[in-house]
Amino acid sequence: MALALNMSQLTNTHRLMQHYNTLVNIKITDTGGNELDDMNETTYEIQTNMTDCSVHAWFKLFEKILGSQGFTEEVIMRGATQLAFNDCRREEMMDKLMAEYELNGPVSI
Repeated sequence: MALALNMSQLTNTHRLMQHYNTLVNIKITDTGGNELDDMNETTYEIQTNMTDCSVHAWFKLFEKILGSQGFTEEVIMRGATQLAFNDCRREEMMDKLMAEYELNGPVSI
């Protein structure tokens, strides 16, 4: 399986005010398997304009991509949690997020 992600160049269309246009093209190619009942090579393409989208919209986009690849909702949530809460993050930030989302237990000891 191959995954290609292409984003358009950020363009400045005005001298005084910066305007950015972000077009995301995602192409997923599943090469199929060697079993008799496996599908042949299949290609899925997603194209969307992500200009002025929040971080939540970006995560929803990638959540849909991961879901299309067979990842369960729980696995996707675990992956996001591992990105947010790990040894490379500041403990104060993790504690703040835990309080905001009413999660149990402090990260710092």
